Amino acid sequence: FKCSLNRSGIMSFFLPSNTIRYVFQLLLLGIGGVGAFSLFTFFGLAELMSFLGAFYYMTNFGTVQIFALPYEPFSLFFGFFPWALLTWFHFIQRPTKRSFLSFFVINIFLSGAFYVQTMFIIYCLLLGTINVVYILGQRQYWKQLCKLSLIVWSTIFITNAYWLWTQIYFFTDAIQTVREAKQILSL
Repeated sequence: FKCSLNRSGIMSFFLPSNTIRYVFQLLLLGIGGVGAFSLFTFFGLAELMSFLGAFYYMTNFGTVQIFALPYEPFSLFFGFFPWALLTWFHFIQRPTKRSFLSFFVINIFLSGAFYVQTMFIIYCLLLGTINVVYILGQRQYWKQLCKLSLIVWSTIFITNAYWLWTQIYFFTDAIQTVREAKQILSL
């Protein structure tokens, strides 16, 4: 029995190599739809409205464009963003080890989308806005919510540290390389 992991990864054990990308994209489309349904249900919408919201999330024109010519970071973001919001709400409202662990795991999965750094910025801006609005809406618990927010942002930083530290290093120490390259090109 010879077993080797090639660049196709674990899915190559179960699927032919020419179908792995399609299955991965469809899997993320389904994960995103179920996540949107769960998020809408969490907000208290009726199941029919949650279904319609999730159906729209899966079939709107932007989604069709993302999956017509798939690029994995956008597909990963589509699939795990609703779950990130849902696990964030669960952790902020009921801070248990289980809710923290689910937020942590979802952010690990979502970190694969963030080698496109602008997606990380969008994620932080959206989650930061929701975080601030939630804290302002729950003023009587603002100290506890600020502590939980610190845990959330530390978790986001830790799960993305593997690529974030290299970017910070580049911007602090190696930015001169870009300037020198521009000077060479202008000659």
